[in-house]
Amino acid sequence: LGIRTISLKRYIDFDETGISLEKCNRTKGSSYTGIRVRKSGHYTKGQKLTVLYAYEPGDPTLPAHVDGSIESPRRWYRIIEDAGTDQVTFSDFVDHVLTRLEGSGLPIDMERVLLWDNLRSHLTGLVYNTVYGRPSPNQFTFIPRPPYQPKYGPTEYHFAELSAQLQHDVQPEW
Repeated sequence: LGIRTISLKRYIDFDETGISLEKCNRTKGSSYTGIRVRKSGHYTKGQKLTVLYAYEPGDPTLPAHVDGSIESPRRWYRIIEDAGTDQVTFSDFVDHVLTRLEGSGLPIDMERVLLWDNLRSHLTGLVYNTVYGRPSPNQFTFIPRPPYQPKYGPTEYHFAELSAQLQHDVQPEW
């Protein structure tokens, strides 16, 4: 049904998450049991990555298997090696998504609504100018995601899938 009488196909949901290595299992692979090996790892405990992610639910009027359709919704992401998201990083990511959306060659609605939580870096003047000061025939606006409504934030589902996949596929040689 949408939010605030705007259909879901017009929304692009933005979110971010942090990923870090909390513990290492170094019991597999380097030598015979009981023999000590000095080997530096390919990763360090405490290193944190921030994943910025934007998700568009898809347009039911587009044919199947076309980018932007319900079967193949558009997704954008950026991974940075810093903890947290500041206003410049978030503003650059929003600009990247909107530029890609406009340059896709697909018909887009004149009105698109960007949806994100009320993190301080999302509500700055720089982000406001990135969205509203854009020289574009399209009208972009943003609203805060309704609090505690994960059904309106599909990125949360994708972050849970990413976390489960990383826990399942982690390899010692990473």
